[in-house]
Amino acid sequence: MSTVRYASAFHQKQAILGYFKHNDDYEVYANLSKFLYNNYKQALDTIHECEATLPGLMKEQNVPNEHVFEKWLAEEKAYLEQLSHEPPEETLQMEYWEQLVKLTANAWAAFPVENMQLYALDATMMKKKAALQRHVLENYEKDLACMQELERKLNIDIRWKLEDAEWQCTGRLVANREYQRALDHLKGLVVARIFELSKMNRAGTALDHYNTAAHTMNPPRHQLHWDEVVKYAFLSEFNLLRDSRQDISWQPWTTPTAHLMMDWYFKKCRALEEVQCLNVKIHCFITYIQDEDRYLCRCEEQLRATHGLLAHQISIRRNVHGHFDTLHLKHLYNILQLRGFNGTLAPGISALKATGDSGTMLSVTVPMQPASPPLPQPSNLDLQATDTVDELEEEEDIEENIVWAGCALQDVVHLTMDIEHTSGEE
Repeated sequence: MSTVRYASAFHQKQAILGYFKHNDDYEVYANLSKFLYNNYKQALDTIHECEATLPGLMKEQNVPNEHVFEKWLAEEKAYLEQLSHEPPEETLQMEYWEQLVKLTANAWAAFPVENMQLYALDATMMKKKAALQRHVLENYEKDLACMQELERKLNIDIRWKLEDAEWQCTGRLVANREYQRALDHLKGLVVARIFELSKMNRAGTALDHYNTAAHTMNPPRHQLHWDEVVKYAFLSEFNLLRDSRQDISWQPWTTPTAHLMMDWYFKKCRALEEVQCLNVKIHCFITYIQDEDRYLCRCEEQLRATHGLLAHQISIRRNVHGHFDTLHLKHLYNILQLRGFNGTLAPGISALKATGDSGTMLSVTVPMQPASPPLPQPSNLDLQATDTVDELEEEEDIEENIVWAGCALQDVVHLTMDIEHTSGEE
């Protein structure tokens, strides 16, 4: 890192580009098959574990089928969404009650019974009093229009009075509003499973809000403390929730066993989706290995006679990827041996047909370059001095590995086709 930091802009870009090129060729590409194998094995282990555990729990709890878990999840989601807002009918009634109280208070201010002779001697005071009364009267008219609109929405024919049962009932609703909001927020934290030690500050704020609202109730409600709430492991133990608008402690999805079954079921669903995705990736990967090797071999053969240097670079590129083909084929064979593997290792047909893609028809075009003076031809002695014995042996090993990898790939393909053919006959 220090060498890149103090290098020039050109050498910085060169070093970064070289790092990522090396990482792509020798790290990312080399670990692709291992990544596929590990993910496939983990997904299959999850499926087997769920299939071994979930049926027993379902039988104990008398759950008929797995579709029940989808229903429970929808009910829990609907309940949590319901906690985000108050019931519309109650909201309108409480708003109407508040407007009645406000209108009654403004009526006394808009139509006061005062002796105006007290202000007759002071013209300035008289003007201020008249302006204030006009403003109060305008506010009264606005509140009256708003209340009439609420009466229309609630289909109220006769305006409520203090002695009416609706007035008394809605007044209690307004008094309980803060308590209900605090309780709904506290209950939402419990249901959402975020009432934990890592969020103690948030939980403490909710507790303080609830205790304040509970103290103002008539009669006062039970005060809660943190040590008491952390012991409420499940909703069925949270007896205080029965004072809320809707008691959900009797719902089957609130029990700890139901939570466990839902976790197993949805974990299994996600693992099955992962297996399907990996089947597609494995099919694409083995197709790429075959097409890329064939494509580069053909390019090298066409250019060897006319453009030897370019053919040599293609050979280097093919050797870099071919160096890891043995490892890839080993991991792919291990995937084939996994219990529960339902994919295929037979190569497919590439859908990429753009110029330069490995699945296209070969058509090598070399751009014209300006003529340059011929390079001096090295002598036989120079060639012998350049190619050492170690380099020659290394080239032979690379060629042998490429040949072996090609044979192994053909063996895997033939084995896969034989298995599929045998399964089709059965």
